[in-house]
Amino acid sequence: MPASGMRASLARWYARRRISPIWTVLVALILALVLLPIVTLLVIALGGEGSGLAQSAGTVLPGALGRTLLLMAGVGALTLLIGTLTAWFVTIYRFPGRDFLSWALLLPLALPTYLVAYCYVDLLDTSGPVQRGLMALTGVVRARDLGVPDIRSLGGAIVVMALVLYPYVYMAARASFLAQSTGPLEAARTLGRSAMGAFWSIALPLARPALAAGSALALLECLNDIGASDYLGVRTLTVTAYTLWLQRSNLAGAAQIASVMLMFVLLLFVLERLSRGAATFHERAASDRPPPEFELDGWRGRVATMLCALPVLFGFAVPAGVLVSNLGGAVSEWTDATFWRAIVASFSVASLAAILAVALGLVLAYARRVAPNGLTRPATALAGLGYAVPGTVLALGLLIPLANFDNGFDALMRAWFGLSTGLLLTGSLAALVLAYVIRFLAIGYGGIDAGLTRISPNL
Repeated sequence: MPASGMRASLARWYARRRISPIWTVLVALILALVLLPIVTLLVIALGGEGSGLAQSAGTVLPGALGRTLLLMAGVGALTLLIGTLTAWFVTIYRFPGRDFLSWALLLPLALPTYLVAYCYVDLLDTSGPVQRGLMALTGVVRARDLGVPDIRSLGGAIVVMALVLYPYVYMAARASFLAQSTGPLEAARTLGRSAMGAFWSIALPLARPALAAGSALALLECLNDIGASDYLGVRTLTVTAYTLWLQRSNLAGAAQIASVMLMFVLLLFVLERLSRGAATFHERAASDRPPPEFELDGWRGRVATMLCALPVLFGFAVPAGVLVSNLGGAVSEWTDATFWRAIVASFSVASLAAILAVALGLVLAYARRVAPNGLTRPATALAGLGYAVPGTVLALGLLIPLANFDNGFDALMRAWFGLSTGLLLTGSLAALVLAYVIRFLAIGYGGIDAGLTRISPNL
């Protein structure tokens, strides 16, 4: 075959590969599933009266918007700092307790954010044991004279959320550091760089996609939070939307504020993609050797142990200790059959949702890689929208179309066969799993996409 004919054949094959009907159809189906509750919310928002939003825009919305931005900025910076540095320390250094801390740093994810907030309020509030103990030691009569910062504040919310959410960044960063080739790091060391110098110049830039994915998940979780923000006295956009819906029965107003939150998510994804530009983050060569490790002994080792142990201590051990101390009055609940049925149901739903979220995330990430056309590229950004919508609002947006389907199908079966099918999807296990999959698809996709960006497209 002449060279010109071969080039034409390759061009046609490449064009077909970018279209890739099978991958495009799969992405379209997943995107339709994710956008179903989102579109429902937008319809509700557009169908409501604009006066409610206009009134909120002049009174409630500016304050909620400002507090949300400050909360996200603080949590984002703190989770990035804690997660990245701890991941680097347990990957590249040897110090006392490293093997234990490498997995213990994940433990804060086992506790819900709102539960950690309750525990710290019990500890640090004016009637809590910490301030009572300080009053007994110092002889101060009034708790406010101690000068202890109020945990129910914006600063308290930032610290509490960061202590729970930093493992999102830690997991992504540690996986990235472990997968990096040893060649550039050893070359940097040979040329006189210290371990931290190699971190700043080599390891950190290569880990940028993973850090961006982990930070985005932490920020989305922060944006979505209701319990911790409300309990700590920070009225964010999510808390405002929740209050409008349940306390003021203003569903349209809540949907309109949720639409503002969706704009935040889209902006977050767009900024992350634009920040990458045309840069590539995969390595040209791979190495089977693990990253080089450096011994930290003496006081340096003790400092490294303390720095990596502090997030575990305050993110998991302290709130877990508060929970255990209050366990005595609830031992009788362990013999209740309802309690164990709830445990089985929780693990069943969580397992199904996790498997489906990872599977669909794999399809999205790989489709964007092998068929980067006009649908697959924006679809991967839109797939994360469900993670930013408050869970209760997302459930409502999904419940309405499912109820309409059940009612329509029931009416059709009555007209044709005289049979009533009742509610097939509404209130079912399938509907609950579907809601969780839409909610957590961003997690499944984010980690997989960060990993695929480190693999050369030539492979």
